[in-house]
Amino acid sequence: MEGGGGRKSSFSAELTKSIFRCAFWHQLLLPGTCPNCCAATQGVGVHYLEPGGVIADLPDPNRIFRPGLSTFCYRGKDKQLGRLFQTIILNFECDHDDFSQYEGGNPEEVRAHHETEQSLLSFNFLSNSRKKVIKLDPFNQSCIGVVSGEAYVIRFEPDPDRLLADYPACGEVYVFWYVLVTGFISFVVCYRMGPPKNQRSKDLIKWRLRLAAIGAIFFSSAYREATTGFCIALFICYYFPRILLTRVSSLYRRRFPPKRRLLTVEEFNDQGARKTIKALDELRDRPRMEAYR
Repeated sequence: MEGGGGRKSSFSAELTKSIFRCAFWHQLLLPGTCPNCCAATQGVGVHYLEPGGVIADLPDPNRIFRPGLSTFCYRGKDKQLGRLFQTIILNFECDHDDFSQYEGGNPEEVRAHHETEQSLLSFNFLSNSRKKVIKLDPFNQSCIGVVSGEAYVIRFEPDPDRLLADYPACGEVYVFWYVLVTGFISFVVCYRMGPPKNQRSKDLIKWRLRLAAIGAIFFSSAYREATTGFCIALFICYYFPRILLTRVSSLYRRRFPPKRRLLTVEEFNDQGARKTIKALDELRDRPRMEAYR
């Protein structure tokens, strides 16, 4: 009990420090001198997040009613292949459960969700999710609305301009669970029924694995156009008849034949010496052939 209470007290202290630090920067720094530092806010409104920014919401302690809706939005970046596997994370830091969250593509949609829940509070009070780590769309505008009677901190990270800095380790959890689940299922099926011997059963297993791989590629990034194009390219490369590629290559060579190059004197002498040595070796081995026995 002491350990749990100590951890909660430590988190409360860190949260209080963050809030006071944000308030300090907001009150003492001139506007625009530290755009990515902290911002302290009170009341409702729409706040657009910047890379590496921190926003602390400080409710009025003398309020009578519950605070209104505060909306935090990220505008998104242009779609580029360099940002294919980028993930934008919004950390919601607080030491209480007195908050409600509403997600949407713009402030109007968030406000509509909030008003809908307020009008149907007795029916859908269990449908509201509370998340401390929120993933935002890196390429389109996305917003999150918060209603809370206590203090909290919104921390926007990582910096969206940092491209693939830690990409090799970002998907290790999915790879681990994929290997674990598929290996366990294969072991159970093979142990219970034996390895598949029918060719149709093998084809079904193969097609399911390919479908799972295509789905994993498609949902691996929010850049749906790029992942769709990659899946189509894989499909064409695998199922496109190779004989057609061979014919196209032969027609291209006939239409555009490579330019012939004559041998130099040194190349002619070197090739003649190698061919002579090879012919002499074959002549020495010829009596060992079956026709001469």
